[in-house]
Amino acid sequence: MEQISRMIASKNPMGFLASAWLKLTADNVDITTALPSEYKEDKMRAAVEVLKNAPRHGLIVRLQYDLLAELEYLNFDDQLSLLDELESMQNYNMSAQLRLERSILLHIIGRHVDANEEYRRLRQDLKEQNEFVFVPVRLRWLVGQDRGTRLLCNARVIESIGYRSLAKVIELKNAPVPFVPQDFGRENMPLGMVFKCHITFGAMGPFIKPPSSSKEQQ
Repeated sequence: MEQISRMIASKNPMGFLASAWLKLTADNVDITTALPSEYKEDKMRAAVEVLKNAPRHGLIVRLQYDLLAELEYLNFDDQLSLLDELESMQNYNMSAQLRLERSILLHIIGRHVDANEEYRRLRQDLKEQNEFVFVPVRLRWLVGQDRGTRLLCNARVIESIGYRSLAKVIELKNAPVPFVPQDFGRENMPLGMVFKCHITFGAMGPFIKPPSSSKEQQ
């Protein structure tokens, strides 16, 4: 603790990081195996308070993001702000997993042009690399302003080739998004047809699904 206090006093970001981890593991949680969801809320909030005063560093921002995703899982604006900060750091190499989450958050916040470009680069990299990624539950659907209800979107068919077709989604700045006509109870959907839908996210990008009245299950 004395060494950590000296590091904090000298504004060494590793001192703040060490202090935050001590807060998180105060209940003897195994730091080598525990997931963020296993830490108690009060311990996570105590760690967040430590990190608020820390100099900006990739490891600091990454831990802030992980904690925020647990404590305020619908606070997409601040989550994206942290990932934008990470993306801007020259010495921090964002993993494919974080890039995927940033791509989805860009769509949710409404920065669709940036999201489409980030997804394009990510798809290319995933084809070249053998890296596993997954979509967190909180990011599976494009949601409305209330952040809890799936956004009802409007799509127009631009390519109809049977099992895998394409439609431009107005709410995604007319980005072409794949869909399966059979999901909508049809063998095919004619060019120009406009229909309602929801948008789900995967590793390769958005995907059109039939609308429903369900709310996000967080």
